[in-house]
Amino acid sequence: MIRGGRMGTYIPPQNFGMVEEDLFRSAQPDELNFPFLEKLHLRTIISLAPDELPQSLLMWLEDQRIDLVRLGEDVGSGHRSPWKPVSEETVLEGLRLLLEPSRYPLLVMCNLGRHRTGTMIGCLRKLQGWNLTSILEEYRRHAGPKFRLLNEQFIELFDIDLVHVPPQCPQWLGGDSPAPGRDEALTMLPQTTRSCDDSAGSPTHGRTLSHPR
Repeated sequence: MIRGGRMGTYIPPQNFGMVEEDLFRSAQPDELNFPFLEKLHLRTIISLAPDELPQSLLMWLEDQRIDLVRLGEDVGSGHRSPWKPVSEETVLEGLRLLLEPSRYPLLVMCNLGRHRTGTMIGCLRKLQGWNLTSILEEYRRHAGPKFRLLNEQFIELFDIDLVHVPPQCPQWLGGDSPAPGRDEALTMLPQTTRSCDDSAGSPTHGRTLSHPR
């Protein structure tokens, strides 16, 4: 819970974290979280949840003119093993969206913000050049004691050569295009809500990487 002075109290969604500038992750939000999310001025939400979204969330997205992108081969099917990891096709499509600056500010979410979201962000970190130890530490920080070895193996074996990195991509990936907009809520976020540790030994952000074009 974050207090905003005269502006009231803002409640982030469960498992909320800042991944990079204007890129966020969380569990599926509810109505209590809407005022907080409005401060982020989101343009896009990527949902990896296979279940149908609540009507209240869909109406809020429409009211805020936020583009909802639902990914996953089993979206809306109602037939999903809780242990089934996210597919490679879903991750590749998600990363393609994450590399489009015009979609920012952007939020990635799934039911609890743990496994599908964690796998997607883990593969993004691999694309950024993070070492595996740091990637899995971040994944487990959000997954808690319910981390899944299948997801960690997926991240470890994910082939970043399959990802097309366009010339115009977010600056934190070494691109030339800044993500549009700066969220107002960041000044209110406690440091512990960030998904990356700024202490010594942490991965370097914003470094220029060599990627296939």
